[in-house]
Amino acid sequence: MTTRFLTLICSMFLCSNVFGDFYIDPNGNDNAAGTKYAPFAGIERARDEIRKQRENGNKDAVTVFLRGGTYFLPNGIRFEAKDSGTESAPVEYRAFENEKPIL
Repeated sequence: MTTRFLTLICSMFLCSNVFGDFYIDPNGNDNAAGTKYAPFAGIERARDEIRKQRENGNKDAVTVFLRGGTYFLPNGIRFEAKDSGTESAPVEYRAFENEKPIL
């Protein structure tokens, strides 16, 4: 029984995307979890969370979905080479389904 339980836990860990995707919505909250139902408000917040996760050793691929609406970037946003991830674990920013984010 113990062996089966450990096997199940290990396979769940190895097969799941621990990192996950993030969602951003102009009406979101940067103190939220960044999930589909509790999105971040700013692109910077998602970028910073991904950097934090990477520094903690998480190297999974991630997609940041921008929900429709207008995103104001009065100071612009700066991405560094590390923000793109790797070939096997890229970081991608894209519009959510048929929505149109405006930057």
